[in-house]
Amino acid sequence: MTKIALKIHDFMQSRRRFCLLSFIIVTSVLSCLLLRLDFKEDISDFLPLEGNHQEAMQVYQDVSGASKIIAIFQASDSLNANPDDMVEAIDYFENIVSEKDSAAYVRELTTQINLEKISEYTDFVYSNIPYFLSEEDYTRMDSLLNTPGYILSRLEEDKELLMFPTSGLLSENLQRDPLNLFSPCVGRLQSGQSADNIEMYDGYIFTPDMSRALVLMESPFGNSETHNNAVLMDFLAERANEVENEFSGVTVHYIGGPAIAVANATQIKEDSLLSIAIAAVLIVALLIIVFRKAWNIILIVISVGWGWLFAMAMVSVIHSSVSLIVVGISSIILGIAVNYPLHLIAHTAHTGSMKQVLREIIAPLIIGNITTVGAFVALVPLKAAALRDLGIFSALILIGTILFTVVFLPHAVRKKGNRQHEISVKWLDWLSNIRPEKKRWVVLGVVLLTVIFGYFSLKTDFDSNMSHINFMTDRQKADMVYFKELTSNNSDNTETLYVVSSGNTLDEAIDNNAALRPKLKQELASIDSVYQSDMQFLPSSKQQAERLERWTNFIATHKTLLTDSLTQGVLTKGFQKKAFSPFEDILSGEYALQDKDFFSPLNSINSQHLSIDSINGKYRVVNLISVQKDKMEVLRQKIDSLEGSHFCFDVQSMNSAIANGLSDNFSYIGWACSLIVFFFLWASFASIELALLSFLPMAVSWIWILGIMGMTGIQFNIVNIILATFIFGQGDDYTIFMTEGCCYEYAFRKKMLASYKSSILVSALIMFIGIGTLIFAKHPALHSLAEVTIVGMLSVVLIAYLLPPLVFNWITKSHGKYRKRPLTLGPLLRTWFCGAWWLSQLLIGYILGFFLFIIGPRTPKTLALFHRFVTWSHRIDLKLMPGVKFRMHNPYNETLNKPCVIVCNHQSLLDPMYFMAWSPKILIVANERSSMNPVVRIMFKWLGFYTIRQSNFTAWKDSSLERDLEIFKKYVEEGYSIAFFPEGMRNPDSSILRCHKGPFYLAKQLNIDVLPVLLHGVNYLMPIQSFACYKGEINMRIGKRITSSSPIWNESYSAFAQNVHRHMKVEYKAMCCKYETATYFASLVKDRYRYKGTELLQEVTRNLKKHNNYSDLVDHTQPGCVVIKNCGYGEMALLMGLVHPDIKVFAIDSDEEKITVAKYAAEGIVTNVEFQTSMDLSTIENLKLYEFSV
Repeated sequence: MTKIALKIHDFMQSRRRFCLLSFIIVTSVLSCLLLRLDFKEDISDFLPLEGNHQEAMQVYQDVSGASKIIAIFQASDSLNANPDDMVEAIDYFENIVSEKDSAAYVRELTTQINLEKISEYTDFVYSNIPYFLSEEDYTRMDSLLNTPGYILSRLEEDKELLMFPTSGLLSENLQRDPLNLFSPCVGRLQSGQSADNIEMYDGYIFTPDMSRALVLMESPFGNSETHNNAVLMDFLAERANEVENEFSGVTVHYIGGPAIAVANATQIKEDSLLSIAIAAVLIVALLIIVFRKAWNIILIVISVGWGWLFAMAMVSVIHSSVSLIVVGISSIILGIAVNYPLHLIAHTAHTGSMKQVLREIIAPLIIGNITTVGAFVALVPLKAAALRDLGIFSALILIGTILFTVVFLPHAVRKKGNRQHEISVKWLDWLSNIRPEKKRWVVLGVVLLTVIFGYFSLKTDFDSNMSHINFMTDRQKADMVYFKELTSNNSDNTETLYVVSSGNTLDEAIDNNAALRPKLKQELASIDSVYQSDMQFLPSSKQQAERLERWTNFIATHKTLLTDSLTQGVLTKGFQKKAFSPFEDILSGEYALQDKDFFSPLNSINSQHLSIDSINGKYRVVNLISVQKDKMEVLRQKIDSLEGSHFCFDVQSMNSAIANGLSDNFSYIGWACSLIVFFFLWASFASIELALLSFLPMAVSWIWILGIMGMTGIQFNIVNIILATFIFGQGDDYTIFMTEGCCYEYAFRKKMLASYKSSILVSALIMFIGIGTLIFAKHPALHSLAEVTIVGMLSVVLIAYLLPPLVFNWITKSHGKYRKRPLTLGPLLRTWFCGAWWLSQLLIGYILGFFLFIIGPRTPKTLALFHRFVTWSHRIDLKLMPGVKFRMHNPYNETLNKPCVIVCNHQSLLDPMYFMAWSPKILIVANERSSMNPVVRIMFKWLGFYTIRQSNFTAWKDSSLERDLEIFKKYVEEGYSIAFFPEGMRNPDSSILRCHKGPFYLAKQLNIDVLPVLLHGVNYLMPIQSFACYKGEINMRIGKRITSSSPIWNESYSAFAQNVHRHMKVEYKAMCCKYETATYFASLVKDRYRYKGTELLQEVTRNLKKHNNYSDLVDHTQPGCVVIKNCGYGEMALLMGLVHPDIKVFAIDSDEEKITVAKYAAEGIVTNVEFQTSMDLSTIENLKLYEFSV
């Protein structure tokens, strides 16, 4: 990554005109692509619906009156409301709307119940009654006409009805249906329309208490197109003002889907403008304070602006339109995108060369970009279309910004002399230099809070109630409460079930509904319900043919009754002969198949139960069933089980589907973002340890966010859950920069972390200010954004400040000094596995020892049995240690049949394990630190191991050994050998220290042999001050016994010890020459470059692999002086120095950065290697000079 970026920089730097021209051309192309893009507004795109749930949402919007607006006329003094005044106001309102609505925005304006319109519906149905009669109607008519004397009795009733002073409407209906055959069918026109909650006053619609009058209208834009609805509501608001000015005692306000949507949009704009104004002032002030140069601020704005332009242009290639809501919400991503130019410009204050800036900053920039883009790409598989677009658009903004930052921005940054104007702000410097990881109380506090927040994080909920993030004015809230109370008596215990039959054509949908209808009624027979509609007044072609045939058969069956008998009855009852001629016209009429336009006079009725998706070619017929709430689920399951092209839903089930979808999205976003970010980190760092180190702060900060939200009652919702991804992206960037800063300091020993912290602080403050100012917003959705931002950014910055340096120091340092080998996951897992296995064996050993030595008596047999168990278990350990090979070299076939004093060099805590695995006849002498360990103290006692007290040492022998000679004699008589580590301490470089005289004193006193044993590789396997177990090979060499016949036996204890010490050093050196090759040290050398930069480690690893660890050169070098030219990062020089500690190695490279890395890689492990950028070879005085060039 870094090399490619540097090549692009060099190319552009040498061709500055081409750089400027390419910028202009690319920007122009992006601007042209942007012009192709259309914008839309539909909040429902954010709902995670699919399949029937998506259809259910569309059906509900079509039939529930979501596009309706209600104008409420209310008297200022509700106690003395005058209906006549409100009627006059309504008439005035109707007139001015009709006069000034030139754009025809207001549709279906209804101020009165139109009786004339109802009469037209009735006339049309009577005139075309054969098209609308159902089989139930014919059954009823047949029954009536077959009743003897029915015609005469019915005409008598008609005569009595005409005697009442009723309107002409009754007379007209009697003329068309004197036998009351068609009235049930006509009556279905008013099916489902209840007037219980309204009061009619001269045709005007009032509430029952007469305090409010209602005017109904419809928006042509539905309830989603808030821009057009805003124009409509502005128009209506102006008309309302005119009414209120004309009628001082009347107020006018609006309720309904479009009105509430516009109120939401208006409040969002007001809140956004306020927060943007505050944020703009604060952010500009912050940037001026920090950068002090207007040009730098302009460059930052241009960078994120170009990224936004790139995203919009790329979206235009993918889609023809994009949601304005998506564009608005994703603008928050600019708070992340600003990191890229901000870090680059801020970093130039600490580095003279732009090329050096890129070398240091490009890796964390690109790694952060890749992982954050990956997090947003996780939104693409979501069900909600808008969330998918949001993920794509946000990812493209970040890609565009990083492209501009890498390709164009370096050539636009101005420098003052050789260095950028220094950034020095006292408070910023102070915050940047805080090292919370060094304060134990801070670390413990964070651990404690993490546990507490982890508990409360389980209480964080997702609020799926959309109304909680809707904004309504106080007036709208009052109206909603009023109408809810008005309808509560009728609707508290019932819900509406929507049963939808669908088809690819309107006829198919109607026929499917007709097939469903009898099954539906059968299911409803046993349930108390109200079947509100069945689309009887829009018959399909098939239904028309069937009904007309049924009509013809009906007329033929009852022709005599309907003609001769009726005529005779009319005259008998005193009616004129032609009194019922309209009825006769209906009976004698000619009826043919009609198209759907023929039934257009009933469109206003049919449309209430019809949903048409013209885009996808779907037609749906909707039946409404009112049912008790406790019966809803049972009925819904029964209807779902019926065969046919239908589905059903209720509002509660639809809300549950939305809630479940949102909850699933919430879980998916969390897991998907986590996994994507982690694997991108792993791939980018090429190190699972650094990936875990960078990911850990994000995980902990997420626990903090959820915990604080759980404690304070803040809930996630469909709006602020999106911000969770953004905060995750911010935390991702911050921890990557902190990790890279730690790596840089580790590699070059330069203080760079403070510079990264400064950039992080400025970035976090920008994000915090940009969205945090929404805390002043009145809109609940925006307010929730600010809450999550404040909680999230505080958590992310605090954890990013603390955890990466804390964990990085732990894996690279021990007791304030750099480790010989930094910790890696492999050795830690190996250690934990071996530790767990050893503890399980220890537990078994304690159980066995309890029975052998506590319950039973301690005897030589039980001790021998216990020793055999320990030997057996440790031999298993040696075989099970993954990546560790153990070899025992026993050239003298030592069996320990004869007791002896074993003296061995001391390298690691693991040394006693090899003796316990060798033979069950060995007793180990240890110091207090080992034997008094509470974990193994009892085991040491049971095994008979001996402890030397530090306070007992004298100048020439250990007084406790002299005192306890009888104990040792007893064990020797039982056949046990006694093992000592005469150095008394471990040596970091594995060399053999002087030997104490105690073992030799004991050998002479007991008159037993001395057996020298050498261990090699144990310190390499587990270095001092490290608990990690690395891969390696352990060699144990059993020497030749020193008997009483040996010349050195009769020497003094001191001379005896010195002679054995010299002998062991010679033998150990021989082992080192044999085993310590370039391949042996290769993993150590590789670890010395670990965590110092991904590309650096990859180059070192590549060179070691390519040259086979330089074995041919290193392993066969003869004594002398070695000069390595073009040494690079010095891996060959390190190998040469380690394999040949007696050879002086000079490593030369002109790249000062590589020499710096090499020097610190060699620090603490070799002293015979010298790194220089240049040197005069003639100054080297040595008989033999070897020169190599890497």
